[in-house]
Amino acid sequence: MLKKKTSLILTAIIRLVLLFSSSVYAYVPLKTGYLSPSIRFAPQPSQYESALISAAAFWNAASTKVYISRDANADNTVIMGNLSDTQIFGSYTPQFLDRHGQASQFQIWINQTAVVNQTTLGKDFWNVAQSIFAHELGHALHIGDLRSGDVLMNQLRDRNKIVKPQPDDINGVNAYVYPKQ
Repeated sequence: MLKKKTSLILTAIIRLVLLFSSSVYAYVPLKTGYLSPSIRFAPQPSQYESALISAAAFWNAASTKVYISRDANADNTVIMGNLSDTQIFGSYTPQFLDRHGQASQFQIWINQTAVVNQTTLGKDFWNVAQSIFAHELGHALHIGDLRSGDVLMNQLRDRNKIVKPQPDDINGVNAYVYPKQ
C-alpha cells in the first residue's frame, strides 16, 4: 500500500513539473496558408514597395525556413487600396486550394484608408503599412489571428510598435508549416 501511495505521489509531482515547465506559445494554425516556404509577391501599386519589401525582410531575417521576395511577375498580389470599412486593416485571400487546403496563389489587401487614419493618431505610415503586410504574410505562412499578446498576429496590436514577427509568431511558423529537421 505504501509503494502504491508513493508511486501516485511521484506521478502527481512529475505531472505538475511537466505542466509548469512546458512552454506555451501564442499562435493558431491556419490551414489555408501558401503551399511553399518560398513566397514571391507582386506589389500594386509599386509606390509602397519599400514598406512591403521591409516587411518581407522582417520574415526573412526571422529564424524560419521561409523566403519572401518581390517579383513583378508573381501570381501572388499585394494591393494597397481603399476599403470603405476602416476597421479592416488588411486581408489575406487564399486562392486555388489543393486537396490539403493550402493555397497555390493568394491576394493580400492593405487598406490605405485605415493606414492613413492611424497617422491621424500620431502613428507612422510606414510602420503601420509594414505591420499590416507582415501580419497578412503570417496568414500565408499558416498562422491565424489572435486577440491578445504582444505578437504580430494579434489583431489588436499596436501597429506602430509591432512591425516584425515576434518569437511566438516565429514559433507558429516553425511548428505548423516548416518544422526544422
